[in-house]
Amino acid sequence: MPRSRETTGSPLLTPVELAGRIAGLAGGGRLAVLGLTRDGVGQVLAGAGIGRGALLVAAEEPRSAATVVDRVLDDLAELALARWPDWPDGTVPDVSGPWLKAAATLAAAGRPPRFRRAARALEFAQLLRAVDPGSVILVAEVDPASATRAAPVIEALEWCAGHGAACIAALPAAPPDTPPYDRILYGACTLGHPATPAASRFIPARSRAHPASAVERRVEAAPAGDPELAGPFS
Repeated sequence: MPRSRETTGSPLLTPVELAGRIAGLAGGGRLAVLGLTRDGVGQVLAGAGIGRGALLVAAEEPRSAATVVDRVLDDLAELALARWPDWPDGTVPDVSGPWLKAAATLAAAGRPPRFRRAARALEFAQLLRAVDPGSVILVAEVDPASATRAAPVIEALEWCAGHGAACIAALPAAPPDTPPYDRILYGACTLGHPATPAASRFIPARSRAHPASAVERRVEAAPAGDPELAGPFS
């Protein structure tokens, strides 16, 4: 359970707690994580070994939500090709027989099963099942300082969640509670960092001479400047 809260009101979670929260997201679930990049969330999930697949969404230049979704579909198709022929068969619920037949033909030829004329919703649902029947977790970074860059990614995550994926919005810093961020901040959480003891945060001086003694400092400095004496004396 969260132990404290930041001024933003988001609960502080340890890495283990955060990984458990993400692992428990059902298909269609969404969560905003403050204080972590996309790769930072990926490291938390990799370190915890949550038993579910997670895709770090490539959205460095999010021109529109459609371009972000298309990139996700491209990545899922590559991952599905890598898993071929270990796909769910046509007897599994919600697996489209026609899609499966056409996708298998492409995969057998070494080509990603991507059909750009097909409806995105159909492709997305089928590729999710081909990559991980337990529902893939999508992790995308949202720019907390640029609403223009953030809006397409947020819209794309909303679309993906609406079509069955568990979605994580990673924000390196807390954004303002204004559009489009207000659509993802409800239920947001923050990665908490445990306090470290003073000894581990102290950087000692390299000199062992007393700081108030000019004589000690000169005696210490003399051997250090001589190549033959620097080693034997301290």
